[in-house]
Amino acid sequence: MRNKWVWDKANGSAFGVKAAAMNLLHDWKEAQELQVKHQSVRKDIADKKWNKPPNDWFKINVDASGAHNGYIGFGCVIRNSQGHFIGARCGRIRGSWSPKEAEALSLREALMWTKKLNLDCCIFETDS
Repeated sequence: MRNKWVWDKANGSAFGVKAAAMNLLHDWKEAQELQVKHQSVRKDIADKKWNKPPNDWFKINVDASGAHNGYIGFGCVIRNSQGHFIGARCGRIRGSWSPKEAEALSLREALMWTKKLNLDCCIFETDS
């Protein structure tokens, strides 16, 4: 409203000023809610910490993404007991699957991959 008065010499009505103030208040409240949600998600992520497997073991972290265009995506990462990166794999699987089914299919892919690599003593971990 101030800019309209400064640049256009237009006086706003009391109703117009109130409406503009209400819109600004609404936008501010929405921004605060988003900020709280964002901080909550960041805290959840920060609380999760990768734990090393026992000596001479491997840990395989597995994750799946939701169905897009008839496919789900998956990813696997292998690290040793020192936390060193050994390998990673990703891909997609055709079909519309529930989140639990997608995680299970991703785990199956990780199992087949570690078998092909002849890795023994493996711990598999998903986020669900």
